[in-house]
Amino acid sequence: MNQTENNKETTWIKDLVRLEQDMEAKGQIALPESSPSIDQLAEHTIEFMRQLRTAFTANAAVFNHMKGFLGSLKIYGIADTQADFMLFRHGHKLIFSIKEPGLIFVRMKFNDQLLNNKNNTSPAEEPADFIKGEWGPFNELKWTYNDQKINIDYLIRYYMTVFVKNSVK
Repeated sequence: MNQTENNKETTWIKDLVRLEQDMEAKGQIALPESSPSIDQLAEHTIEFMRQLRTAFTANAAVFNHMKGFLGSLKIYGIADTQADFMLFRHGHKLIFSIKEPGLIFVRMKFNDQLLNNKNNTSPAEEPADFIKGEWGPFNELKWTYNDQKINIDYLIRYYMTVFVKNSVK
């Protein structure tokens, strides 16, 4: 187990110890929240987006190594956001953005000239997929697509495959 996993798994214990120490110092009993807050959902959403970006970056590096410079995948953070990012290739974009805590927007924007798309749709009208964070039993956060629990490895594989196939020059 690496240090990052260890810290992530023990954060709740540190919070529990801090809560108990505060209660002892103040002489008051303060019970922890029984259901997660919107702030916790926001934190988990940002963390999940960072996991997605890390996984896409690792897979893009393998793709680029095998493909070579021409036609490589690039990953960029989106300015003025905490964790939004996009894959970019040949003028095409695969965008992951946080719409609100617990809701991630996934959009593909392809080069209109290559796809002969004459529609001028606004970002709000563009087709998008939604990945939702839902609280399950024992306050476990599950990420879902169309009410089905997702596996991050298959999510990466699916979106990279669709993106690469549609961004061929």
